Amino acid sequence: MIAIVLLSAGFFTTEVHAQENIKAMIKKCESMDEVIEADIVRYNDPRIKKLSRSTILIKMLATPALEQQLEEAFRKDSAKATQAVEQKKDGKVSHMLYRFDSSTYSYTISNDTISIQARESNPLIRFR
Repeated sequence: MIAIVLLSAGFFTTEVHAQENIKAMIKKCESMDEVIEADIVRYNDPRIKKLSRSTILIKMLATPALEQQLEEAFRKDSAKATQAVEQKKDGKVSHMLYRFDSSTYSYTISNDTISIQARESNPLIRFR
């Protein structure tokens, strides 16, 4: 029983920290002046402390510095991603998508605009 509790705690800790650089960058982007539009929906169920979900869509004016910061944040968390997709156009990254156990993060650069998407949820462990 103790082993199950310790493994469960380790699972939640790994999941939370797996995308810490990406989450910090998205949080920073939410308050930047370059934001054209943002849709941020967060859901927390008070009956189940571990259940929370959010969907974040941010559209921003692209700058070389912002593009570099996003790419760096994604690359720092790349080793922990369960799936990584990268697209390049004219030698520059135009799209990155990283999937973790229960969350997905992506950004796309097109026509001087950056579109950032995040779908986050905390995993629930079900015992049978």
